[in-house]
Amino acid sequence: MSDNLELVAKVGGVELLAIVDDAYDPPRGEEISEDAFNRFVQSMEDDPQRIIALTAASAFVEDDLDDWETFAAKAELVEHLWKLSVGVAVHGAMTDGVGLSLEILFSDVSHDRISKLQQLKPLEKLLAATKVRVMKLGADPEPSVVAKANVVFLDLFLSSDVPPNPMPGETPRTVFDKARERAIRYLEDVRRETQDDVTAVPPAFILISSLGTQQVAQNFRKRTSQTASRFRFVQKQALEREDPQDLLAIAEILRTCRASALFEPLRKALPTVIAEAQGWVAQRLVELDIADFARLFELSLQSEGQLVEDYIKEVVAGAVAERIMCSFTKHAPTKDRPNPFDDVPSRFVEAPSNAMAELYSATRMTSERGYRGPDDSMPVPGDLFLEGALPKRASTSLVGRTITAVMTPICDLMSRNGGEPAATSVLMLEGTLRPTYHNHKLDPQIVIVNGRFYEVDWSMKHPQALPLKQLKKEVQQLKKEVQQKKRIWLGRLKAEHFLALQSEYLSSFARVGLLKAPALFEPLAGKVCVREGGSLIELDDGFDFKSSFAFQSPQRGKDATKQPVFFTGAFLEHLRAVLQQTAESEERHADTRAKAKGLLERMDQLVMMVTRRPPASQGINDYLKVELLPQRGAAVPAAPNHVILVVLKA
Repeated sequence: MSDNLELVAKVGGVELLAIVDDAYDPPRGEEISEDAFNRFVQSMEDDPQRIIALTAASAFVEDDLDDWETFAAKAELVEHLWKLSVGVAVHGAMTDGVGLSLEILFSDVSHDRISKLQQLKPLEKLLAATKVRVMKLGADPEPSVVAKANVVFLDLFLSSDVPPNPMPGETPRTVFDKARERAIRYLEDVRRETQDDVTAVPPAFILISSLGTQQVAQNFRKRTSQTASRFRFVQKQALEREDPQDLLAIAEILRTCRASALFEPLRKALPTVIAEAQGWVAQRLVELDIADFARLFELSLQSEGQLVEDYIKEVVAGAVAERIMCSFTKHAPTKDRPNPFDDVPSRFVEAPSNAMAELYSATRMTSERGYRGPDDSMPVPGDLFLEGALPKRASTSLVGRTITAVMTPICDLMSRNGGEPAATSVLMLEGTLRPTYHNHKLDPQIVIVNGRFYEVDWSMKHPQALPLKQLKKEVQQLKKEVQQKKRIWLGRLKAEHFLALQSEYLSSFARVGLLKAPALFEPLAGKVCVREGGSLIELDDGFDFKSSFAFQSPQRGKDATKQPVFFTGAFLEHLRAVLQQTAESEERHADTRAKAKGLLERMDQLVMMVTRRPPASQGINDYLKVELLPQRGAAVPAAPNHVILVVLKA
């Protein structure tokens, strides 16, 4: 893995790295022992060119070699030499020989500092493989200096008061809390350096610690509002062990550094963009006179039945959205440049989110009911209904359930002059909820119900009509606590999405272009097992959907058992532990133990399980097989004895 870091750093455009850790705090003069000073003097006198170079690179003079106490008293000189030693300060006169002499000078510091520095050695070695300049900074460097780095490795407990290997109960909890708060404030200070410049990109952060956990790190990220795409956590001990998940986490940040930076200008501009849009709309609301409302009613709404305030809400919402887009274009314009994602393959160890799909769904369907007549029962074009009641358990699948949409144009459903609508029946389009990989001709029709994603398979050739009075009666029942509800209102398709569906249905409207639907990720549960003598033996306790071990990335048109899947770094850690336990278990057959040992020797191939591939392609010949069951309760397909099986279910 370390051999590839130079390549991933180049792909991510990483030119400067920084490590912020109290282990690098400049030592006091008295921390330099007389023995270390004497050896430093000897190394300098043995190579006079080092004296010339160090004199040019600092305020050092040859007389400083004469007396240890005099030298140790020069605090500013000691601090500057320390910065040269750890790479914070850079000077063209510095040579490798001078660097070796400075290492000798600072080799004899306090025991705690040595322990902390030793914990950072694996990280230093790892970053050296990137061939990128690394700044090694103490606990309180200038934020402006750190803000210049592309990626910052920040100590979770940023304080010399926290020992490198604390014994349980010896260090007060308040010490850890203060150190963590200091790290939080420091990250915020670094981000603040670039907040006034929309085009300036703050660093990505990798939190490092020998004590923290992933949950502590996630709480840290949320406290600082650091974007998930530019944040990771690794344990120092894991780097020493060269754990694949932590190495891949660092590689992810390095190779996606340029790509993930695209989001930062949009995030920075968002408060300004919203404020400008709000100001633009508010100014026009302030200018509205009574004549505007009266003429709106007289010339447009009096004969339509829509209330003035409901109409204004829709107009204002649309205007705000439009002005936000205009303001975004002004403050964070799209630039014509090479796409940074071209060089970023889809291989990630961290669990994905469906946040983009949820954002997209918000542009497609609204949960705001709007005005529906005096009794709130009038249907509106684009209304989506689920036939029957929702299941009590949110985890119950709704695949195969019927969904209906109101297709009647708005002009036929509006009451006029207090009278009944022109329509006596409502044109309904019926569909069926399908898995997200369902193959149909339309663009994906994503629907979120109970937190799960579905696509709708519309029955275009089977139009239906429902009496308006019957539908209104059923809508009124939605607000009552009745056990047998005929329909559940799910939401309403927004204008362009409704028109696109209606145009296909009625074949009388022009085609409407839509935003491309994002990819979805569905968590998978499963277990690791093996067949011995034809019997299926479980090697672990299994893992559930919340473990974020495996995901299905639906591909329309493919069979359920052939859907692409990928695994996360957390699963690789779990699998390695299971394999180690199996390899050492006397209860397992010798051939099974041999297969487990063989897989442990093939970790470079197992790491590729983070790529999105069909289950059959995730296996390793004669050693590992991955099966995706078509539905819950399905039997595990036959497999050769002693081959490790990863069985997944949606």
